Amino acid sequence: AMLIPAGGVLCAAVAMFAFRDLWLLLATVIYLALYFLQEMQRRYAYTLFRIREASLTSLVMGGVQLGGMAVLMFSGWSSGTNWMLALLLAQIAGLATGLLLVGLPRKVVAGSEMGAIEVLSAQLSHSRWIVASQLVFWASSQAYPFMIAGVDTAQAAAFNAGMSILNAANVVRMTLANYLPAHAGRVLAHEGADALRTFARSTLLRIALAGIVIWPVVLLLGRPLVELLYGGKFVGADKVLEWVALGMWASMFSVVLNAVALALDTTRNVFMSNAAGALFSCTVGAYLTLTYGLVGAIWANVAGYVIPAVMQATHMWPHLKTRG
Repeated sequence: AMLIPAGGVLCAAVAMFAFRDLWLLLATVIYLALYFLQEMQRRYAYTLFRIREASLTSLVMGGVQLGGMAVLMFSGWSSGTNWMLALLLAQIAGLATGLLLVGLPRKVVAGSEMGAIEVLSAQLSHSRWIVASQLVFWASSQAYPFMIAGVDTAQAAAFNAGMSILNAANVVRMTLANYLPAHAGRVLAHEGADALRTFARSTLLRIALAGIVIWPVVLLLGRPLVELLYGGKFVGADKVLEWVALGMWASMFSVVLNAVALALDTTRNVFMSNAAGALFSCTVGAYLTLTYGLVGAIWANVAGYVIPAVMQATHMWPHLKTRG
């Protein structure tokens, strides 16, 4: 709830420079407030391990959003305000569905009542490194489309075309990122550190095996898929899909290690690992991209994913080893 007024102030500040449509600003602020509430509700469902209810809520929200967008596309009512209203309606649908399926907390443990400042202080103490790591994660792996745009527009288009297909893997990545932290914390609390180590090692092994199976398929089908979707419009997009998939695979390992770090409250390493990736991308990665174009961007982007994963694994390995 404390993020809602902060988000409204930020939107108003941006609106002064980006757009001056009062109705669009109002719709955006309301959308943001509902988004925060709906996301809080989703996290509450994950904490209760009511995954099916959270998934159904997301499905309803996505369906309403796609329906609203389709209406705007084919009705001729398209405008910035109407698009934001369609997103707002989807959030309302998601919030209402979540209230129906999950509800609100009905029991407060005696002595657990905390004021807003105490809640904020506790959250910052636990997750400040995670919040900071998300800021540097963007520079570590997401800045390359902007870098290559300054080199050549055709290469930038090919890079973005390949990444548009590869971003489908973010569905899996975000699913893991939503589920694993709560599950890792639950395992640690109820079964102890040995069980957490076993859970982490088995999850990492499954991701490794899945990648060993899936990546050769991507290599085999990458070019035909690009040809099917784009024809011959984007030369080199298949190479982006085939090789940056390695970086996406590495990011899956990072998600597991992040969850373990959250459970063990060792999140400073998450920030340091992503910061190392960001430093690489802003120096060596930028040089490779500006010098070698698409090829440089591909391999630098892979490194931008791999470096944080390797650093996190190195730091977390003592926590994952079997204790004698």
